[in-house]
Amino acid sequence: RRLDQCRQYDRFLEAHAVRALAILAAERLDRTSWMLVDDRARRVEWSAPGLSGPWYGVAFFSSMHDETHGRIDEALRWAGEAEDVAANEALRLSASCRRAAVLRTVGERYAHRDLIARVRRDAQQISMTQLDADERQLLLALAIEVAAVGDVLGARALLKQFDALPHASTMQSLTDDPREAGGRLLAEAAVADAAGDHVQSHHRYREAFQIYRRIGYERRALLAALRLGELTGQTYLLDYVDRTLRKLSSRSPLLERARRHNPSLSDPVASTLSRTERAVLELLCDGKTTVEIASARGRSKQTIRNTISRILTAFEVADRPALLRECLRRGIYDAS
Repeated sequence: RRLDQCRQYDRFLEAHAVRALAILAAERLDRTSWMLVDDRARRVEWSAPGLSGPWYGVAFFSSMHDETHGRIDEALRWAGEAEDVAANEALRLSASCRRAAVLRTVGERYAHRDLIARVRRDAQQISMTQLDADERQLLLALAIEVAAVGDVLGARALLKQFDALPHASTMQSLTDDPREAGGRLLAEAAVADAAGDHVQSHHRYREAFQIYRRIGYERRALLAALRLGELTGQTYLLDYVDRTLRKLSSRSPLLERARRHNPSLSDPVASTLSRTERAVLELLCDGKTTVEIASARGRSKQTIRNTISRILTAFEVADRPALLRECLRRGIYDAS
């Protein structure tokens, strides 16, 4: 009997460890760690008493991981699994919001709208003040999805409801968890974005990006960085986006978003260039001279000449005019 108790305790610890690793691996875009999650999760007997909670977390973040890497059917299946095993209504609706986010990613507008309408109706029956810190994240997730269907007033009401909630615990009131602050900023940015307030959304996306980048939550940092690029047309986050996108599957919808904003990422030659070479190529397409590029990059003229030479070789052209014509043909450079 005591041995069985030890085994049960071991299973409990392992299940929670797998859940914690699933969260980190999904948020940090750590595919190596995710392989460990996948392997360990197969060994756990999730039907054992007391393991539905960690299994919900594994299913929820499996959906997030698969969506990030473009496995949409699996992402929807995992979200449905999380809905099925949720311990309470708030967690079930959070999983429904996860499923809605996947539908939104793939452009299933009507299915997304219908699902969110049902989630909003059911959420009105919940006493949010009785929920713990994780469960009340439902309000932020729902605010983002409600904003996505165009109901800015409804989304703002959800944010206001979240802000009015007391701390879930005394310990929470004494800590400054950056994840909650980042989540609140990301939701506020999405709502401002839907309202057409690009100044406010720009500030909030930037603040959320800074928080998530600092704590290593690269999936959320990437989401914020991509939207910042789409809103401003600026490429000051290009180095971060480029480095982070290399962690994703070629089927990732985030990679597709980045390619729409920066065509060079979809070009088979330009995508092989280093970040420095792409930056120099962009300046060349802007008509900058070697001296101007050297000044802008803080490098010597000879270093820039060497970089330009490598770019010409990569595109198999002889000189800069030929390079510009090739970039124009490939859609990397817009003459307008």
